[in-house]
Amino acid sequence: NKNSQMFDGNLIFEVARLSKKNTQICTFSSASFLQKKLKKYGFRVEKTKGFRKREMIKAYLENELEFKDKEAYFSRTFSSLKNKKVAIIGAGISSAVLAYELSLRGFKIDVFEKHLELGKGASGNESGILSSLILKPKVNLGEFSELSFIEASRFYRQILDLKFKGVVEFAHNDLMQERFDTQRENVLFKISKNQAFLEEGGVIFPKNLVKNLFEKSKACIYFNHEFQAYKFENECFTLKFKNDIVKSDYAVLIYAMGADTKDFVFYDEMKLSKVRGQVTHLKPFLNTPFPLSSKAYICPVKDDLQVIGASYDRLDTSLESKEEDDKQNIENIAEFIDKNTKLEIIGSKVGFRSYSSDRFMIVGNAYDEVFYKEEYKALLWTKNKEQKLAKMSCNLYFNFAHGSRGFSTSVLAARYLCALINNEPLCLEKKYIHAIHPARFLIRKLKKGL
Repeated sequence: NKNSQMFDGNLIFEVARLSKKNTQICTFSSASFLQKKLKKYGFRVEKTKGFRKREMIKAYLENELEFKDKEAYFSRTFSSLKNKKVAIIGAGISSAVLAYELSLRGFKIDVFEKHLELGKGASGNESGILSSLILKPKVNLGEFSELSFIEASRFYRQILDLKFKGVVEFAHNDLMQERFDTQRENVLFKISKNQAFLEEGGVIFPKNLVKNLFEKSKACIYFNHEFQAYKFENECFTLKFKNDIVKSDYAVLIYAMGADTKDFVFYDEMKLSKVRGQVTHLKPFLNTPFPLSSKAYICPVKDDLQVIGASYDRLDTSLESKEEDDKQNIENIAEFIDKNTKLEIIGSKVGFRSYSSDRFMIVGNAYDEVFYKEEYKALLWTKNKEQKLAKMSCNLYFNFAHGSRGFSTSVLAARYLCALINNEPLCLEKKYIHAIHPARFLIRKLKKGL
């Protein structure tokens, strides 16, 4: 008899919490313990004639459950939109996936890009890798990376008909080997010794991928539009760009400008990093069907060049390629090649990644910092008590800090934002919503009484 496992008290509570008044529940089970639990959480229970059995239950919710939320500062607030016009600042991968998902919901999307064409930022490399972090089990960041990777792989295969052959990750130090050892039972990674084979991943071609998604979204892209500021009046945004360009009448504004976000978002506790990365273009030197990732990565050959990379520098803001970075990239792939291999550099590209201080992306509604600081200032003493529902800041949304995994995380980010904007059921577990919430840094500080 599985009834006691199927209908535990927490399940009935959650059903009641998510139900409106007069919600009807029908079940073939007529067990007395189930009837008692339904009544406990506000349902009126009736027995009726069963289907090929004596009795079954119908239950009706008489009063909506009063839910005391101890983490209401992370709760969603339902949106109210004057129209279906959306403005997205930035034209990288996070913007492209989001534009596509919004288009499925009937929104009119305008995308504003400061450059003269696509592919000038971090989403414009010739080749890249779709892969996942490999961390120890039950680490939120690692589990979220795995989930993002699976969803992204499925998305690109279904929407863009991409064919993935897999990617090989190598443990190149003791810490990584320890992580690999703890994940040997994880079917996603297929680990053998110091190697993990992720068959759902593989090489991607970012420039083409972003271009194709924007085409499918039918978004209107405005190039040479460098965003400066916005006004929110009468439930709509008016956007100001360099050279006195003004665009107006948008119900929703979304920041998806990657590393440039650091110049537009100024919450006290939100620490953003702008990290320079340089990839190196080499004449083909290694015939591999899979991307190889260790200290550095090697992509399969594409159009008579092979991409390796990438450098990592938090302090350097130069857009110019540097010879020393190319040399470092080559040194970092030494384990994959014979020492006598002749390598010919034919080019390189610089991009900037956006990181948060905890490595999770920052995705969700902009919040009212003044309200948060006042309403939740006593969290050190009240964190285990019911909290007042959060107050957000107009229909401004964030989609940034994807780090070097944007081609994985952008899919879940887009679907989550669409659920918020379009008042749909949320597609993420609560623990992940809390992990990516823009206000998480402030809440952590307030809980410590700082």
